[in-house]
Amino acid sequence: YTVAATTPGAGAPANFTLLNGENFTVNGSIPSTSPLFPGTSQPVDLTFTNPNPEPLTVTSGSVTVLISTTPSSCDASYFTMSQGLTTAVTIPPGNSSLSSLSVPPANWPVISMTATHTSQNACEGATLTFTWGAAGSGS
Repeated sequence: YTVAATTPGAGAPANFTLLNGENFTVNGSIPSTSPLFPGTSQPVDLTFTNPNPEPLTVTSGSVTVLISTTPSSCDASYFTMSQGLTTAVTIPPGNSSLSSLSVPPANWPVISMTATHTSQNACEGATLTFTWGAAGSGS
């Protein structure tokens, strides 16, 4: 079976304010049309909005995510981020994504669905919603 993931804009982006008062948002989606099912993983393309006139840097290892599922009978603990962002990324003013910034998918966060010994049928056709966290610095 397959699990649908959030599409761009489906989850509310997280808003961040840096210590110097600059802010940005981050969201993400699974761009692959391949299904996510027990025992598989997919890269997650992060999208950013930087309303500041100067670039911001999102630091390596700083992206975190909480995952919730619809329907709630699909246990969100079946899904994990098995890899966070593995490289620092400089976000130019405006809208961008890891793919548009030519960050190799090997450096993207990766979501996995864990295979268990219990039925995961409630997750068939489920929608995942990501709640993002990140850290960064301004120039």
